Amino acid sequence: MNWLRMPKKTKFKTKDLISGFWFLALGLFLSILSATNLSVWVDAGPQAGFFPLLIGIIMAGLGIIVIFQSYSITTHEKDEVLRKEKKNYANIFKLLAYLVLIGLYAILLERIGFLLTSTLFLALVLKIIEKKKWRIQFL
Repeated sequence: MNWLRMPKKTKFKTKDLISGFWFLALGLFLSILSATNLSVWVDAGPQAGFFPLLIGIIMAGLGIIVIFQSYSITTHEKDEVLRKEKKNYANIFKLLAYLVLIGLYAILLERIGFLLTSTLFLALVLKIIEKKKWRIQFL
């Protein structure tokens, strides 16, 4: 990643910089793709390429904002980032638990029906992931 190396004086958030470039690239790709392959506007109004173009422009703009914000970091923000990274393990557990529960939901949906599957899914999400008590779940 030689292209990310900055002078020692400049402090920046590497993850924010990378995600900003990804949003910028994805936004530009989406904008160019929708502008060249789809009709954007006619006399009657917007066509199929209008919203992908608009979303691409918004994503590219937000990517630019994230890139510029990645260059400003303070010691307080650095400490906050370190604390948040410690909580990432809990977030990874939640993500994996959600993925497993959604997979179970998809498997059980046709077998036991929408109502029972949805109720079971919500109960398990509240109990396992959000750590709510059973009596609170059913109120």
